[in-house]
Amino acid sequence: MPLSARGPTLPVMGENGEQVVPSVEEIARLVGELVDSEWPTTLSERSAWFERHGIATEGAERLREEHGSESWHSGDPGAPWPAVGWHVFENEFVGISWFLWHGLREDVVPGLAEELRARFVEMAGEPMDEIRREGEDYRFTANWQKGGRSIDMYLHGGPVLEGQFHEHPVVQLHVDHVERARRADETAALAQPVVKGRALGNDAAPHPDPRKGHPSP
Repeated sequence: MPLSARGPTLPVMGENGEQVVPSVEEIARLVGELVDSEWPTTLSERSAWFERHGIATEGAERLREEHGSESWHSGDPGAPWPAVGWHVFENEFVGISWFLWHGLREDVVPGLAEELRARFVEMAGEPMDEIRREGEDYRFTANWQKGGRSIDMYLHGGPVLEGQFHEHPVVQLHVDHVERARRADETAALAQPVVKGRALGNDAAPHPDPRKGHPSP
């Protein structure tokens, strides 16, 4: 059964009794629709695509422009969705991203992340790549590909810097056009300073991150 055909799930409540928004169901349904959609290329196509899928981009600002890539971020549209980011490479739309459930309790967000991961498994099979921490560290990253699109999710949070700092959990989610993301990453990697290869002793440029340079958890 496709994700969009599922009925609503029971609401998850936050620390103050508020309903968690967006819900796992809403996120899974939207991601499924985006992955199956005709991917936009131009600015006009992208604007129509955002509107068609109910993605608010008011107050958008360009945060970065380098090596043919542009990173954009919207203002906060209000519930149920947080602000959205997107990436353009050589005037072609690459993909879209969110930071989900920021500010919810630490005992809530990891469970939501696992539920969302399970929905993506139903949608696209087991992850092509997954990294999990050991012991009680709940952080993980997972990557899927389906029909020329990629889904990347990262559960951040927990103790960092040997326990000296504690981050609130948040889920970082990206949906990208695989080929355009690959070209953008390769271009950015080639623009990096040449470094000395340790093993072979020759000059070599660093390899692009297979997860498109997104932060590790």
